[in-house]
Amino acid sequence: MEQHYPAGLLQILLIRAGIESNPGPRTWYCSVCKDILRRNQTSVKCNNCEEWCHLRPCSGLQSHKQWNSSYTSQCCTNMISRSPTVNNSIPIPDLNQLPLGILQFNCNGLRDKIHDIVHFMTNNNIKIAAIQESKLNQRIDLTIPCFDIIRNDRDHDSGGGLAFIIHKDVQYYTINLPAPPPSDETIEQLGIAITLGNDAVSLVNLYIPPPHNSFLYIKIEN
Repeated sequence: MEQHYPAGLLQILLIRAGIESNPGPRTWYCSVCKDILRRNQTSVKCNNCEEWCHLRPCSGLQSHKQWNSSYTSQCCTNMISRSPTVNNSIPIPDLNQLPLGILQFNCNGLRDKIHDIVHFMTNNNIKIAAIQESKLNQRIDLTIPCFDIIRNDRDHDSGGGLAFIIHKDVQYYTINLPAPPPSDETIEQLGIAITLGNDAVSLVNLYIPPPHNSFLYIKIEN
């Protein structure tokens, strides 16, 4: 006898089994107006930031035939050339006193997600991202306009790895960290120090792959 189950129960069973529903095609957003780039709309690529924007009216072009390999969209030209009018009656805040957004993300592979991560950082005013499980190696060259990528690739297999994605507005330098304890040499670590006013703040990116030494967690927390 055929049994029927409620849709909600089936969804719970799928989640418990680790099976996700098909996310569908990727959604692209215009780098100028931030609206969705739909399939029935013509879009062009900025050769500076490698983001896409609507041909009309966002690109400033009258036709896709005007696009060439040196085209730069308004999302980049506005940042470079725009000179806003300064109202002297409004106090200008000290940039060193503004909050600094930092993202921590286990990305399970950075190469195919770098543009999505940078897009999220840009839209949310995040200047630094600490990435775990970057899964990069020396053969992979990864660059992105306006950002530096500091890497610690795992050299013996394709897993693990750490990275910092840092906006070029941030003053920073890399720091040397103590070697992992002999009891847990699998720990991966990467450190930078950022300059905030007259102070230097250290940021440490750690990844402890399983199986792990539970004593190490206690030592780090203390």
